[in-house]
Order: sequence, then structure tokens, then C-alpha cells
Amino acid sequence: MTFLASRCACLMAVACLVELFSCSAGAPLSDRNGQETSGRKLDLPWIRRLSTNRSAIVFVHGVTGSASETWANGDKYWPSMLTADPTFDGQNIYVYSYPSPRFTQTFSVDDVAENLRLVLKTDGVLRHEHLSFVSHSMGGLVTRAFLTKYQREIAPKVRLLFFFGTPTTGSPYATLAGLISKNPQFRQMYPMNPDSYLGKFQSDWLAARLNLRSYCAFETQTIFGQLIVERPSATNLCTEPLDPIDANHITMVKPDSERSTAYRALKEAFEDTSNPSQPRSMSHSTEGLGAATSGARADASNASGPTNGTKSEEGKSTNEQSSNSKPTEPTRTRDTQRSLPQRIVIDYEDLSSRFDAVEKSLRERMRDLNGAQPKPEIVSDLATCRKDLIAAKVAMDAGDVEVITVRLDRARRTIVRLESL
Repeated sequence: MTFLASRCACLMAVACLVELFSCSAGAPLSDRNGQETSGRKLDLPWIRRLSTNRSAIVFVHGVTGSASETWANGDKYWPSMLTADPTFDGQNIYVYSYPSPRFTQTFSVDDVAENLRLVLKTDGVLRHEHLSFVSHSMGGLVTRAFLTKYQREIAPKVRLLFFFGTPTTGSPYATLAGLISKNPQFRQMYPMNPDSYLGKFQSDWLAARLNLRSYCAFETQTIFGQLIVERPSATNLCTEPLDPIDANHITMVKPDSERSTAYRALKEAFEDTSNPSQPRSMSHSTEGLGAATSGARADASNASGPTNGTKSEEGKSTNEQSSNSKPTEPTRTRDTQRSLPQRIVIDYEDLSSRFDAVEKSLRERMRDLNGAQPKPEIVSDLATCRKDLIAAKVAMDAGDVEVITVRLDRARRTIVRLESL
């Protein structure tokens, strides 16, 4: 009897851990696919759907979560709160839901990513020009898996990614939950090793070099004395400043007002990416900024109408048809650049030169180490800095001093960090 009692107690403890990992702990099972809970009436999956809006925000819940409960705090519902904030004007708001039972067999993470593609396409979400993803816990793994699979079609549309408590390198509590649950999603969140799902997941994401802005937040409060997803796991693969949330794994995505940290963090990210039309993934190589900047300038020229040609950084036309053709850069671009403060032009040229130098130095260092791969955070810093410099160049062509200043300041901080390595 003692053995049986101990075994039962152990199983009950593990069952409690499954509940701890739940993104909607305490929600009645009948609410999982329902539209009404806790006195709130939700018109899911669309919270706002206006035909005039060209952009959409997609919320993706985590393991054992639900569209109705994960984002709810009493009578407050985070996706709905955005509709009253002018910062999110022009954004349609969509809340994705997928099956994630506590104990029974269901979709794997990759299956959910495929389902996300199907649902977003058939519900018209993918017709939007710009997309932003707000993901909690395992929802972040789903989002990255989806973007890795369909990077060519989807990545150019992505404005930002925001991950709240995503176990990018796994969680030990997923291992415990996997002891009693047949849900494969738990097993795919086991702590990362080279042969695990998350090991390949990380390699595939870095190899794709999507250059997407990835914001991350991590929990600072425990549940029964434990952090469900610790900071190193929650912040892996991120490219932007990190946001600590004074909440636990479940409550971190349940803001009760616009003054809540999670709400502030998402709002700041939207304000920080207020120019979603900037070019994405201009260059996936680590060979400097030349070709990437040429592409950005070509896009800027095309947006303003047909021209006779656009010059690259080397002075060659991007649409040169023969050696006798002599295209010229648009007069608007030259005049705009001449009107900018000289310090901005000098600052840009200096930072571009420093970036090329530090990138070359790191590349040579890796070659000296017999082709060793740089750390993920270095790869992220290089990609983010390259993107900031490209965006600054496009903003210079447009004469947008505010965007130029923000981008160059951030590039400078990144370069200083890389130069200190």
C-alpha cells in the first residue's frame, strides 16, 4: 500500500505540473471552443475585421490554452483591448485557436503550424499586406515553425513577432508533463539537445535568416516556487530589447489595463515598427550591405513610380540592359539626401563602414576556428544591425529624419556590442 500510495502521489504531482503549464488554468473544459465565458461574449476568431484595414494582428495561444481564456483577465480580454487604442488603428485582430488537450493524443507542433496556415488562409488573414504575431508559450514555437515552412510567402509581410514566455530551448516541466500526457506537444518542448525537436527547430530558424524583428518577454514570478519557462529559454532567438514581466507564466498575457507591462511592451513594439512597409530580407548573406542597400533603394524608387533606373552602391544600374545604357538615380532621391543634415549622412557612412569591418572580423575569426558557427545571439545581432542600416538608408531616400535617427541609434548600440566581442 505504501508503494501504491507513493506512486499515486507522484502521479498527482505530475498532473498538477500539467496544470501549471496550462495557459488557461482553471478554465472549464466546456469553454475551450466556446464563444462565451466568464460573462464575456466574444465574436471569435475575429475581434476586428474591417475591409479597409490592410494589416492584421494574430494572437496564438500556448499548450493546453484556448482562444477565449489565454488572453482573458476577468472582464478584460487583451485582443479586444487593442480596439480602443489608437496605436492599433488600421489593424484587424484575429485570435487563432487549435486543439491542445491536457492528456490525450493531438496535433504535434508542426501539425499545428500546418493548421495555422490552413486556417489563416481560409479565414482571409493571409490576404493582408502586413502581419504581426503575438504568441504565448508554445504558440511561439508554432509561429516560428509556420514562418520557417512558408517563409517565401509569409515572411515579407511580417511587421513584428512578439513572444511571451516561449520555451525556445525547452522547459524541464514539459518533461514531467510528458510522463502522464499523450499530447506530443509536451515532448517537443523537452529541454533542447542536438538531437531533439528544438535542436533542429533552432538550426532551421537560424538557417532561414528571415531577418524578422523578434521581441521577447519573460516571466519573473513563480508558480509554487517554480519558473515554468526560464529567461534563457524565453529569450533565445530574439533580436530586440527584452521585456521582463512581473507576472507568472499564465498571467503574463492577461493585462488588466493599458498600464500593464505586457500591454506596454506590445504597444512599444508597434510604435517602434511604425513603418511596416520597409523592405524585409533584402540580403540573407553575410557579405556586407552593398547588395542589400541596392535592393532597398530599388524598392523605394519603384514605390514612387517608374524611373529610368536605380543605382547600386557600386554605381551600377539595377536594370541595366546593355553596356551602352546609362540609367540615372531619381532626382527626388538626390534632392532629398542633399536636404538632410550632413551629420546624418556622415553617421550613416561611418556606421556602415564599422558594420562591414566587424562582420568581416567575425567571419575571419570563425574561419580560423575551422568553420565554427557563431553563437545565435551574434547571428541575431548581425541580422538586426544589417536591417537597421538598410531601413536607415531607405528613410534617407524618403527624408524621414525621425526614422533615420532611431535606426542609426540602434545600429550604433549593436555595433558597439559586436566590436566588444
